[in-house]
Amino acid sequence: MKRWPDEYRAQMKETLDAMIDQITDQQPDEQPVEELPIVQSMRTAIEACTTEADLDAVAATWKQQHAGNAPAGADRTVHQIIEKRRKELQQIAGGAS
Repeated sequence: MKRWPDEYRAQMKETLDAMIDQITDQQPDEQPVEELPIVQSMRTAIEACTTEADLDAVAATWKQQHAGNAPAGADRTVHQIIEKRRKELQQIAGGAS
């Protein structure tokens, strides 16, 4: 496409964008990743962790049992929740020192 004249590239981009919009409009509304039951369950387990060792155990369980077959985006979301909790635990430990 890079060698095509500008007007052809513009037409192709418009056609492609229209096709993407049509396909997107046909997709059923999906539940946000953060609201998926597996993510909510992991959030509860992660937030219950009181030490980094507990958090590491929950993270290992996620990786072994769920990460491979989790819905798209769930693995990244769970890792973000884990890292957020890890920072909270480090702040708590730093404040107690």
